[in-house]
Amino acid sequence: MREPDILLADEPTTGLDKESAGLILQILSGYADNNKSVIISTHDETAFDFATRVIEVI
Repeated sequence: MREPDILLADEPTTGLDKESAGLILQILSGYADNNKSVIISTHDETAFDFATRVIEVI
């Protein structure tokens, strides 16, 4: 599988229980720690704890 430099995720935690959502966010965070960019669109404010930058669209 290829490893792109940028990963886009649209609502990656929607419909997941809290534990599963946390696991997904940890995986995405680990991907970002390997000099990759991860861009997430979400309504899940717990994702903010994993972010280095948050842009809010009103």
